[in-house]
Amino acid sequence: MTLTDALVQSAITIGDLASKADVATRVAANALSGRPVASMPYLRICRAINFDPAPTLEMQCCCGADFDFAYFAMALKIARALKTHSTRQAAKAIGVGASTICRAERGEPTQIGVVLSICRYVGVHPFGYMREVSRETFAETAEKRG
Repeated sequence: MTLTDALVQSAITIGDLASKADVATRVAANALSGRPVASMPYLRICRAINFDPAPTLEMQCCCGADFDFAYFAMALKIARALKTHSTRQAAKAIGVGASTICRAERGEPTQIGVVLSICRYVGVHPFGYMREVSRETFAETAEKRG
């Protein structure tokens, strides 16, 4: 079952979904219509309707509202070191380019498909990376990147 199927099956309205997942109405509408949605809103929506985006991994406690890309980056680096994989070897095992691994290891947001593939490589459900992340953190990060 896909997220779109789960949303249709839940019969939730766009406004209710946006409110429950704490995402913009436009993002909720995109998710309902099957259009691409960024990683963090995608996972918020999954959590809001109790949809498991990675059924092959054991579901983790969903403690926060946002996906913590810094924590995710650290987990990827550790998993890669434990497997003694180079960046290219990890990229090949995950099915992405080496530059994507580098971006993920820097904590940069990546597409949901990449997030799910890396989660399978690391062996941790994406909900395991959900944390309470302050809005100040996002502003500071954006300011540093210019």
